[in-house]
Amino acid sequence: MQVEAEAHRAWRGPKTNQLLTVALVLLALLVVRPADFGASSADAAPASNRKTGASPFNSGAQREKMISAMRSVEVRLERIERKLNAGIEVRVTEMPSVRIAE
Repeated sequence: MQVEAEAHRAWRGPKTNQLLTVALVLLALLVVRPADFGASSADAAPASNRKTGASPFNSGAQREKMISAMRSVEVRLERIERKLNAGIEVRVTEMPSVRIAE
C-alpha cells in the first residue's frame, strides 16, 4: 500500500504539471499550424483535391530507390571496415601542454 502511495505522490509534483502543460501546448501547435512543423498544405489535402501533373504514388519505385540507397551505404561501410581492419597508424607530432586542474 505504501508503494502505491509513493508512486501516486510522484505524479503530483509541480514538474509533472509543467511537463504535461508543455506537451499539451506543443500538441496544440501541431494541430493548429502543421505547416510550421514540416507538413505542407498538400500533405493535409485529400488526394482528390491535389491538382498536380505528377503520377500517383508508386511504392515499387520507392522501394527500389531505398534498396539502391542501402546498397550504396553497404558498399561504403565495407570500405570503411576494410580500412579499419587493415590497421590505423597514428603519430602524435605535437603534444599540448598538460594542465592539471586544482
